[in-house]
Amino acid sequence: MKLRQVMACTLALLMVLVCYAQSITRDPGNIYNDAMMYKTLEMYDEAYRLFGEIKTYQDGSRWYMYCEGMVFIGDANNEESQGLLSDAIKHICDAKNDFERLSKLNFEDSDKLFVYCKAREYELKHMNQNALDLYYSELSGVLDSDERLIRLRNGIPLPTQAPIEQFPPRYERIKAHATQTIAILTGPGNDYVKQDMAKVNANSEIYIVGREGNYLMMEVVTDEGLLRFWTNSIRIIRDELTQEITLSSNPRTSYINSDSEAFFGPGEDYQSAGFILQKGTRIIMYDQEEEYTLVEIEFTNQKKMRVWVATDSVNN
Repeated sequence: MKLRQVMACTLALLMVLVCYAQSITRDPGNIYNDAMMYKTLEMYDEAYRLFGEIKTYQDGSRWYMYCEGMVFIGDANNEESQGLLSDAIKHICDAKNDFERLSKLNFEDSDKLFVYCKAREYELKHMNQNALDLYYSELSGVLDSDERLIRLRNGIPLPTQAPIEQFPPRYERIKAHATQTIAILTGPGNDYVKQDMAKVNANSEIYIVGREGNYLMMEVVTDEGLLRFWTNSIRIIRDELTQEITLSSNPRTSYINSDSEAFFGPGEDYQSAGFILQKGTRIIMYDQEEEYTLVEIEFTNQKKMRVWVATDSVNN
């Protein structure tokens, strides 16, 4: 009797081991078919998981990247609906990178999805005219492009998260234009590094943000995002009568207390300055605007630059 029980248990164990072995050595063709079924049903999380198991089978690696991009878009949609626009930008840019790589391989509709992600990035960064142009000219019928086009045309804003903490507001912008091509500086004077990320001329859409002496702090929209810069006021004509803000006349010396990316404007929707201010860097603090502080740094060649960093990275 005991022998029969032992044999029965052994047989059951063998059956379990066989089933387990079959599950882990499942035919890649069947996995591929299941993954394609989930992709067709737009269940991209499950398709992404299955294609991850068969990256070396047929075009599995490309479908894996494709579904990853769609998962990123889904994440961005959820974050956008909650007003978490910075998080949504990150996931849209992740998706854009996936579809850009696939578009170079002419894979499926990745070229359209790459342009769609560019439009979404513009929209999330409040560059609405750029987004409108893409939704209208290139993206009819692609995902929710038609609905987004209608919303933008009707001026319906994206949801924003309720503020947890109150920060100084952004400066009011005053529409203006240049009389000719102007020098773009990173601070109010010729002893500041010249800016070469954009060209500003009489046709550029520019705004006055503030004044310091004879120099104006300006803002311009570029393909890469918003950009703050300084220029001499002599070649700028305001299109509105609003008086600009006089910038802080009470700067003070401080230092960076944690590594922080520098931007040419108060936030991630502005162009990156292309470097990280390291912990311990000596700075001169100027105005705070929302969650960012304008700081000045000096280089070894005695040239200076003003950039924005997250306020919590500055020792107050």
